[in-house]
Amino acid sequence: MAAIVPRTLLMLDVAPQGALFWLLLATIAGLLLFVVWRLNRRSLSFDLLMLWGCTVIPLFHDYDLIQLLPLFDTPLFAWLAAAFSVPGWIVIVFDYGSIRAWYVFSLIPFGLLWVKLAQSRRSRMLSTTAVLPENAL
Repeated sequence: MAAIVPRTLLMLDVAPQGALFWLLLATIAGLLLFVVWRLNRRSLSFDLLMLWGCTVIPLFHDYDLIQLLPLFDTPLFAWLAAAFSVPGWIVIVFDYGSIRAWYVFSLIPFGLLWVKLAQSRRSRMLSTTAVLPENAL
């Protein structure tokens, strides 16, 4: 399990066999989706939806991070993805057997979600300010 929300619930000792785990997971997932939707001006792109899913779906595994490669549409995004993975590699080198290593890797999609959201917001702001009405001059 590499998605940050269910991994965090596990680290907080919320058992996935109980209803509390699934209730908390559904509530947090819904709230996060609402926040992403609102911050992206009430729209969802496939990229944002994919990154959101990688943060909340319990079936997402650490080797599924390879599925995020098509989202690397800019060199900056690819560089940031590599930078987000550095703490995971450090933890693996020094503390491979612990659950902390895999928790650190779960931060990658979460960080990329916020980067992609910031890029989307910035591009929308630039596109709305670049177009002037005809009678503005």
